[in-house]
Amino acid sequence: MTADMARASVRGRLASRGPDFLGLIRHTIFGRPESPYRWLLDRAGCSFADLERLVTTAGLDGALVALFRAGVYLTVDELKGRMPVTRGGATRWIEPGSLRSLGATGLYGQTSGSHGESTPVFHDLRFIRESAVSRCVGLAARGGLGWRFGHWGVPGATTLIHVLEFLAFGVRPDAWFWQIDPSELRARYRWSVSAIRAGACLGGAKLPRPRYIPLDDPRPIADWMSGVLRAGHTPHLVTFASLAARVCKSATEAGVDLTGAQFTAGGEPLTHRRRAQIEEAGATVIPRYASMECGPIGVGCDASRLADAVHVVSDLVAIVPAGAAEPLPTGALLVTSLHATAPLVLLNVSLGDEASIAATPCGCELERLGWTMRLERIRSFAKLTAGGMTYHDADVAQILEETLPRRFGGTAADYQLLEEERTDGQPSVVLLVHPRLGPLDAKELTAALLGAMADTPGTGRILSLQWRAAEMVRVERTAPQVTGSGKLRYVRRRESLGPGAP
Repeated sequence: MTADMARASVRGRLASRGPDFLGLIRHTIFGRPESPYRWLLDRAGCSFADLERLVTTAGLDGALVALFRAGVYLTVDELKGRMPVTRGGATRWIEPGSLRSLGATGLYGQTSGSHGESTPVFHDLRFIRESAVSRCVGLAARGGLGWRFGHWGVPGATTLIHVLEFLAFGVRPDAWFWQIDPSELRARYRWSVSAIRAGACLGGAKLPRPRYIPLDDPRPIADWMSGVLRAGHTPHLVTFASLAARVCKSATEAGVDLTGAQFTAGGEPLTHRRRAQIEEAGATVIPRYASMECGPIGVGCDASRLADAVHVVSDLVAIVPAGAAEPLPTGALLVTSLHATAPLVLLNVSLGDEASIAATPCGCELERLGWTMRLERIRSFAKLTAGGMTYHDADVAQILEETLPRRFGGTAADYQLLEEERTDGQPSVVLLVHPRLGPLDAKELTAALLGAMADTPGTGRILSLQWRAAEMVRVERTAPQVTGSGKLRYVRRRESLGPGAP
């Protein structure tokens, strides 16, 4: 794939958004009586002919807004199986696997659900190539197709997908780093990498063996980037936002100059503090917004003054705001997939994120290409993203409702998880425990939380190892926070800690 081929692909897909959407709906929803979306559309009195007319008259985005107002949507709690879908007095539960694309094969991952169920998600190799188009276009806009690529992440499907996306347009990783010791994980993580490396070798692309770099010592990565710079090339590290800040902080403290180095940061908010730390080391960072459920959502805008601004990849997904409509908060984003190869079929689905939609054009190359929608101030209201990995409200629920009350007393109303950013730019997770439970040992509370997370299906064990290694969890004896409407959410985001805070 060349940059010109990728741009042509984006233009072609943008021109066929409406027909592509209708084709997907006809095949995967109206062709599957068991689809929960079919049930929602039937409850709204919307036939396929009605939907065709709606897309023709109101456009795709207008049609999605009209469907949302008619009750055709899923909240993240409904998607994850935490609560049933209730519309017009009728109720049903989402069955695991009912949203999977038909016939998808490829890299296997999981999205965890509450109550011990997890939904397998297959990232079809065809879709990985379609996702690589957005990766190629975004990198070409930065002049980065000739940069030396490195990756620092966690073992699993997401990392492998990143590597394959770059290989699709001829960029082979020079360096591959893991932040989790593979000896602490199941053998399938090591075997999957061996299989990818063997397949790539057969295809003429030799991949490096992943190297374990612990979170508390990222200096080897800074040294790799510095070495590439000294050789006259540009290093480009793809990692989580907080990890990019860790690398740059380590470089600054060691006097290592990273002027000219490049980062692509995703998985968690790229805040102004993290961006400032990266730029202090002389490097540049651009955000990327994606999810396991639908792949890429946004590519970073290099013309915006905001750290986390991204252009929506509108040829792969459609995004509409929910507005001020219960049960979703103002600014909640509803995601719709447009291609049959997407990991899950999404129709007005909230993934637990909210953002502002930019009101003025930026004039950058990505906007001129046709990605005109720009998201800013992207945050989660129903999941934790500390350290770059996602842990949903639905997964937290069982721990806070059952595990902790059973061991330490109280009810679910006595516990809450808060995500915050420390003054050094690193993420922190605060376990709030109500003071009325009396004296409790903070270390025991932390160990119980991480142990329960490790038993969660899917990526729970990796996440617990990451949080333990980074000493990310602390206990605070205070009453859980409620929303303005008086609701208690299991996970919330809190503003940065002040000076001197732990």
